[in-house]
Amino acid sequence: MIQIDPKPIDQSQKIFQNYGVSQSTTSSDQLIQYIFGQKGFNYQLRLGSDFPKVIYRERNFGFRATLTDMNGNPIENINKVPLSVALYTCECPPKFIDTNTSGNRILKGQIEKDLIRGKVEFSRLQIREVTSHFRNGWIFLVVYANTNKKVSMAPVKREPGQDESCVYVDQQSLMPLVVEKVLVKAKKRKTDVNLIGKKRFSEQISELLYIGDEKLSNE
Repeated sequence: MIQIDPKPIDQSQKIFQNYGVSQSTTSSDQLIQYIFGQKGFNYQLRLGSDFPKVIYRERNFGFRATLTDMNGNPIENINKVPLSVALYTCECPPKFIDTNTSGNRILKGQIEKDLIRGKVEFSRLQIREVTSHFRNGWIFLVVYANTNKKVSMAPVKREPGQDESCVYVDQQSLMPLVVEKVLVKAKKRKTDVNLIGKKRFSEQISELLYIGDEKLSNE
């Protein structure tokens, strides 16, 4: 699947001059401005689950996102909104990360999903590069409304008893979800796992022997 940088135009000079040139790290707000420019949003995406503190290279991970208004109140969209996942560096200006150091696509898995009734789940995603290769050792993960795809005008089928106060969400009015300080480390080696297992087994044996010695001394 070919991934396209969602940033419509190169406006880094204007944005980062406004914030000053002394900084070396991009903030979440600057990243959103960099990708989408100056605009007012009516809705926003927020994390609907815990995000992994550490992701292991080429290992599956996932998360959920929810739709809210700009005050954080959960809402449901009546139409399907296509979403995509993208990665960015945290340097100034940020760079869209498309490939890893081997030239392969850095993101693997189902990186495009529809926002339905205010919820979306991305599962079995993989990042195929460690973040130690990037400045500051971490990157941004962004979930944004894919403007390269048309929003479905057909209303989503309502569930029995579902709230009827659903809203139509236009792609341009949806503020993306930005997860910062995403860490990707190398795979855990089997030898490391075996060593950890042996260490725990040894500690358990030592504890049992200690308990046995105490019982004998008390008798």
